[in-house]
Amino acid sequence: MKKYLFLLLTLLSVFSAHAQKYPPNSVDLRASYCVAFHKNVVGENFPLLADAKKYTDLYGADWYEAIKSSTASSENDLSRLQSYMLPRIKFLDAEALILAAQQFPKDHKFLKLCQSKCNDLECVNQCAISTGYKERATSCMNLSWIPF
Repeated sequence: MKKYLFLLLTLLSVFSAHAQKYPPNSVDLRASYCVAFHKNVVGENFPLLADAKKYTDLYGADWYEAIKSSTASSENDLSRLQSYMLPRIKFLDAEALILAAQQFPKDHKFLKLCQSKCNDLECVNQCAISTGYKERATSCMNLSWIPF
């Protein structure tokens, strides 16, 4: 009986160790935020790409090519971020990752609100800096901080 009890306790301790979730590190949190950032870029650009003729006529071929390049870059970065996160996510506490991802829409909304009051490019840039959006967005556009 003692052997079975010992075996049962050992198995429970092994399974509980596997079920334990670890807090995400700063790279994990940044990756989660940047996944939301790049999904937004792709989502905002997709309608522009879908109606190529209309937007090329309005803004020119160079503008359209810039949007196309931006979308392709974001899709590539999104894939890279997901490749980093997918193997790790089952071991991490999801709550902090969700909060990091949910921070992007809040930042984006606050940025748009600030920029809606602007009349010039300097004001628009100041909004991006003062809200912290520029620093976080720049980090999302340069993924050199991902370990691979």
